[in-house]
Amino acid sequence: MERRPGAEITRLLLPILHDGKDEYGKDKVPPLPLSFDRVNEGNPPRSSAPLLNLPFELLGTILEHIPPESLSSLALVNHDCQQLARSRQFASVQLDYSNASLGLLAKLLEEGRQCSNGETNMPTSHIGTCIRRITVATYSGWIAARHGIDLDDGFSQLAEGEQTKRMVTAAHLFFKVYVPKIEAILDRQILPNLELLYWEDAITLPRSFFQRLAHSTVKHLKICRANIDEEFAIELRKPATAIGWPLRTLHLEIAPNFWVPEDISTCSLCESILRLCSRTLEDLTLIPMNSEEEYAFTGNNIPQFPSLRRLRTHNAKSSMLEVLVHDDLRYLNIELGLDAVRTDFLGRRGNIPSFDSFIWYPSSENTIPDRFLRANRQIQTLAFTSAFSEIIIESRIFPIICPNFTNLTSLQLKWTCTFIPVSAQQQISLLKSLKQIHLSAGNHFGWQRDWLIDHNSLRQNLCTLPLLEKMAFSRDSYPTGFPWLSHESYYSHSSYPDTSSESSAKWERSHRRRMIFEANKYVNVMPALRWMYFGQLPMSVEVLYRPLKKKRGKTMKTWLRSAHVLSNGRDDCWTLLHKIFEGHTG
Repeated sequence: MERRPGAEITRLLLPILHDGKDEYGKDKVPPLPLSFDRVNEGNPPRSSAPLLNLPFELLGTILEHIPPESLSSLALVNHDCQQLARSRQFASVQLDYSNASLGLLAKLLEEGRQCSNGETNMPTSHIGTCIRRITVATYSGWIAARHGIDLDDGFSQLAEGEQTKRMVTAAHLFFKVYVPKIEAILDRQILPNLELLYWEDAITLPRSFFQRLAHSTVKHLKICRANIDEEFAIELRKPATAIGWPLRTLHLEIAPNFWVPEDISTCSLCESILRLCSRTLEDLTLIPMNSEEEYAFTGNNIPQFPSLRRLRTHNAKSSMLEVLVHDDLRYLNIELGLDAVRTDFLGRRGNIPSFDSFIWYPSSENTIPDRFLRANRQIQTLAFTSAFSEIIIESRIFPIICPNFTNLTSLQLKWTCTFIPVSAQQQISLLKSLKQIHLSAGNHFGWQRDWLIDHNSLRQNLCTLPLLEKMAFSRDSYPTGFPWLSHESYYSHSSYPDTSSESSAKWERSHRRRMIFEANKYVNVMPALRWMYFGQLPMSVEVLYRPLKKKRGKTMKTWLRSAHVLSNGRDDCWTLLHKIFEGHTG
């Protein structure tokens, strides 16, 4: 297939499709600002103001309590206060191809040029020293506004020559100018305190980018949906070769460039990165975007991962798993496919002494890791990411976990049938150590929700769990109130038969009241409960104090536990649910 000139730029215009709304609970917590002595590059304060004579730890605590909108005013006080304000303003930055992003890149490159030239008239402090985290996530609106290209009818109606001209120009400025600037600022001299890099742009990254990255100060790296157009391995310059690449967290989702004519593999790149960071790596996510690729270590010199505690991987060969799944591993999120050798690996692995969290991606309904589960009864978090039939759950899963998993605090289960059998609910009620649970049933994809949830039955069985604090029911549905309209259409026809915005808003208010009513029933019979999710609404349990009342001459204070909706509207909360029940990070 012939590629149209400049076509790769259009990948940045494509929206990421989601099954419903997923906004609540996705906010990333910004890293704490560095201490003043670090952002001031070891130089003492210029000012003699009493504030700046405080211990740096106390100064940092004060800075945390300054409102964000007041930081610009603080920066105007003097040079030291400017750097103090910057330490918080620039602790985390996002490069989205905006004017602010381009301006920041230009400023950082200028700081790097001044340092390289040894200019003495430059200030003794820089923005680059304040940056701890960078997120590269280009906003499609800036591509469209800056280069006049889009996926709408207006652009497609232009002459083909004009379309090609705009795309070629945009591709050149983005891939040959903008991306190399991002690569350049990864230099240790420009960003000496950079710890986290999140790359979210689905573009082709050159070999030079990975080489520069390996010599940077980054300790937590996440690259999603990126491509490479050649096979290569990373090599470190001396003396960095001796210490390797001290990564602590690594998340790799890389695929070969679709447009490259010859077959290439990402295995060499991924293996070289793993070898370089093997001694320090604590958290690894390794997911090939090409399902045909299988990661493995080659040669006789097999690296060891003594610090690895969390592993999430798909399609890794058993030889690699033998190394990664060691006795000190605590968290395993794994999908082994249908390969007989890989699927047998867990059964042979046996007990992992420090193991406490197991997230299982079954490749088919029959791939239940029975032997592995029986060998690791100490598991505290157990999540099955796909749905099973009621027969499989009650004949193969419950017989393992219900009598044996006495330390289990978190459970996620999904049914393929459109209900959760009462017998299954009764089995769950035996797991007295549970602190959180996520249940789902019916159709797990698309707009249709066909699990007509029975809250009365669930409440009757779950109320016997004395420690339960968090409870989630997803893909649940409710009667529509119209005999001719199925519960499967409860959300999609929320304002039926009147489709006006006013009617829709009225339905949303009614739905919210309905869910709060059900939630308060749970609160009344489950004293430990403090968080819930159902009806596409996340809810917390708040303690409300009633006014003082007098009884028989005594003053008494009474209180009431009540459910409170946390989001502005309905939300599928997939990211949040994955964090809570599957232990996803970042």
